[in-house]
Amino acid sequence: MIVIKFLTVLPLISLLVNCNHLQRTELVDDRIHIITENVDWSFFQDLDIIHQAIRLRHGVSELYPNETLITAARHRAVVRAWYENAPPPEEHDNDVAENVYYQSNPEDAVSAVKVLTNWYVQEEKSYNYENPIFTPNVQHFVNIVSKTTQQYGCGQARSAGQHGGGIYTVCLYSPPYQPGKESENIAKPLFDFKTDQFDFSMVDDLKVGLVSRLNFRG
Repeated sequence: MIVIKFLTVLPLISLLVNCNHLQRTELVDDRIHIITENVDWSFFQDLDIIHQAIRLRHGVSELYPNETLITAARHRAVVRAWYENAPPPEEHDNDVAENVYYQSNPEDAVSAVKVLTNWYVQEEKSYNYENPIFTPNVQHFVNIVSKTTQQYGCGQARSAGQHGGGIYTVCLYSPPYQPGKESENIAKPLFDFKTDQFDFSMVDDLKVGLVSRLNFRG
């Protein structure tokens, strides 16, 4: 299992740095605007575990965390937090696919389970494997499970201030999915999870011999 660890903290927009977070405070239009970036590697490890479990469920190769994508996703999360989810275009927008999860309450932590429930579980319900067609309603799901997706990186930032805020989780995927060959690229699940609860019990489902019967690196 690939584990994402932030061994160093990149000075994206920080003025105050410690081992747990980056923080910047500025006075913008007579209000305090605080951006805090999550660099807790355990959160990103959880994201990785669930991403790989989902890919395994669909019988496709694992995703490889990419340092460039991780840096870009961290930057994008901070930018989204700063611009309150209305960021200006980025140079990489056409080169990667972007999944964004927004939570309006900046005080409640956002878990990897909550993020992937939104992107994967909810959107899979709208995907018809018998008549596979890409639509915007399933784009987060497709980015995660497509055979063509090879690498990814994630970041998370919190915005807080006098006029609200929220938490922004961003994952970037490469290469971006090109609609048109869904029957080839979006495989049906090979097995069901033991329960309807989407949580880490899914990892136990991978111990039934599935790993030994499939080649996930080819």
